[in-house]
Amino acid sequence: MDLRLIAGFLLFSAVASAQLAITTSSVPVATQYQGYSTALMATKGTPPYTWSVVQSTGISLPEGMSLNPATGVVSATQVNGQGGYAVTVQVTDSGSPSPGVATATLNFGVYSDSSYGGCQMFPLD
Repeated sequence: MDLRLIAGFLLFSAVASAQLAITTSSVPVATQYQGYSTALMATKGTPPYTWSVVQSTGISLPEGMSLNPATGVVSATQVNGQGGYAVTVQVTDSGSPSPGVATATLNFGVYSDSSYGGCQMFPLD
């Protein structure tokens, strides 16, 4: 029996079972009208990774936030949304011939900044 063949098979099996996974399970809560930054993390698979928000769910990041596809950093100069957002994110690895894909739903919360007292939409009568 050729030991190199067995070792090659075992190595291939170990690489094939290294399934891509998003390891971020929660993100910090943001405050309305403030800056924000957090990094999403993934493990296994074949780097580099490409990050995106799954648009088919109809729920996007809070207004003002964006996801850097190359780094997985979600950031905002100023968060304008408020409330809770159950956002599904996706990471794709660089595996060949077929890239690995993983998704996770993360809850992005935005505290309302009450120091502004809300805004008056219409003039008083």
